[in-house]
Amino acid sequence: MKTTYQTILTTLALTGVLASHTWAGLTAESDPKVLDASNDKQVTHYDGKQMLKPQHESNWDLLWDGARADGHAPIGVMAEHTHNAGEWMVSFRYMRMEMNQNYMGDSEISDRQVITPTAMGGEGFLVTPTSMTTEMFMGGLMYAPTNEITLMAMVPYIVKEMDHLRRDGFTFTTKSEGVGDTKFGAMYKFFDAHRQRLHLGLFGSAPTGSIDETDGTPRPGSRNLFESQLPYPMQLGSGTWDFLPSLTYLGQSDHFSWGAQVMGTIRGGKNENGYSLGDKFEGTAWFAYLIQEWISTSVRLSGT
Repeated sequence: MKTTYQTILTTLALTGVLASHTWAGLTAESDPKVLDASNDKQVTHYDGKQMLKPQHESNWDLLWDGARADGHAPIGVMAEHTHNAGEWMVSFRYMRMEMNQNYMGDSEISDRQVITPTAMGGEGFLVTPTSMTTEMFMGGLMYAPTNEITLMAMVPYIVKEMDHLRRDGFTFTTKSEGVGDTKFGAMYKFFDAHRQRLHLGLFGSAPTGSIDETDGTPRPGSRNLFESQLPYPMQLGSGTWDFLPSLTYLGQSDHFSWGAQVMGTIRGGKNENGYSLGDKFEGTAWFAYLIQEWISTSVRLSGT
């Protein structure tokens, strides 16, 4: 089946700073509108905000600014930003994906052709999926113990539905829902200059999602539904401990920002049911325009 469209929304994002007042490694307890000659600092403006900077630092304004509206990648990109020391963020994301087209290789194939007997020119299957919907409610927590390291954990709640058509015209729907696999790890920022950043992500995935979900499915020749284990696309997790490395690049100018990320999913062998999901490698790139201080728009390309 093929993904026809995907909707991703952020419904809540809360960020806090645990230090008294931080910016670019500097702290200030006093009124930032007052010059502090003893510390060789002066008031200046950066993207409409008053801040302190060292007079001797010539490239202070060439650092990436994550506080801008375009300071984050499109919401479908995970682990795309880091925080300064003492900062934390709580987030909630909603994602919906719909699939409604079967393929044979690279060619579309109709539902009827899938279940037509091979003697009549079909593929000979007794039943075919006709559509599938996946909803994900993702809670996330980020905290930066240092300027270079940001810790992150994400726990999803997943709801899946799949519609089916049998050769005799009988239709039925299966459903599964529950907690998915928990992702956790750290990001290490190793370059931050000239309004560009590079950071490495090292994450693990714990098999907290079920691989034993069941629902009612019909037996051949019967329209009664019997509880049976669902196929792996309807399960909530991989059943294995997985490794998810990533590399992210960010760039920024006065009114634009851009970035790219490569990420892999490397499975940790077979699960207790005797199968393993395939390894996956993804790449994505995006471009954003800062419309106002509080709003931006972006476009993203991705592939696997």
